[in-house]
Amino acid sequence: MTKKKKILIISLFGIILVGLVSAYVIYGSTLIDITNEKSINKYLSDDEKNSVTILAMDTYQDYALVVYTTSEDLDSVQKREFIKHKLYKNRYRSVGSRNQTNGYSVSLNRVRNADFEDENVYAISNVQSDYTSCSIFEIDNNTMRILKKVDEVDVPNKAYIIFKEYRLESEDHSLIAFDGSLDMNDEEIVELNLAAG
Repeated sequence: MTKKKKILIISLFGIILVGLVSAYVIYGSTLIDITNEKSINKYLSDDEKNSVTILAMDTYQDYALVVYTTSEDLDSVQKREFIKHKLYKNRYRSVGSRNQTNGYSVSLNRVRNADFEDENVYAISNVQSDYTSCSIFEIDNNTMRILKKVDEVDVPNKAYIIFKEYRLESEDHSLIAFDGSLDMNDEEIVELNLAAG
């Protein structure tokens, strides 16, 4: 191999290496540093002049959940889910958002891992509430009937996110949460079951 060919091959590999490093750095800069409120705010805010108010934030393994609002009242509460990127330290990518139209009621969502597989862990969240507990029920997704009470969780008097593990009886079942201490005989649960048929 001539000296010119060696220089050309080394130069070509150098250019490819610089391109890969640049792509890694540029893509990494688009991810969110979940430990930095400024990074989260920059990502969540529609307008850089108006920041969002983070009401609650917590992580579970590679999953993070942020409950926030873009206004002063709690009627427009939103949740954003993030999953940790495998190639970057403390960098997360957004995997979904949910509007919580009424910020004053408890909500529940299933945690996903870095491979986007559902875990048996659920994030229970709410802003502020007069209730000191919430009730978790198992529901049949096909009939929409509430089957049984699974848990009652003590909740704080401020915005919160609580991660809990639950095992469901069937893949066709999911969980639903209600503010307060309820059981299967409470009027609200009976009415929902009657409506489901």
